[in-house]
Amino acid sequence: MEAHSCRVTICDMDGVAHTGEVTAATLFEAVALGLKQLQGNDWVEGIGRATDAVTVSVNSIPVKHRPLVSESRACNSSGVKLASLGSRYAA
Repeated sequence: MEAHSCRVTICDMDGVAHTGEVTAATLFEAVALGLKQLQGNDWVEGIGRATDAVTVSVNSIPVKHRPLVSESRACNSSGVKLASLGSRYAA
């Protein structure tokens, strides 16, 4: 799959939205990379809860996706190759 430049936004427990830029080939890869990037930032606290909604905007295509963190974790921990899930999970 082709990688895309994406903007990943998630709100912390105080309702403050934080956004990171990542390059990913799938929706859940973008979520994982965005969470990793944002969780490593001193300004960001309290994100990554299973019920947190994440907004992924693909920069080259005007499309937004809002999966829950728990969906990403379940998909990644199941050992399923994201490419085998079809275009629904392609960024």
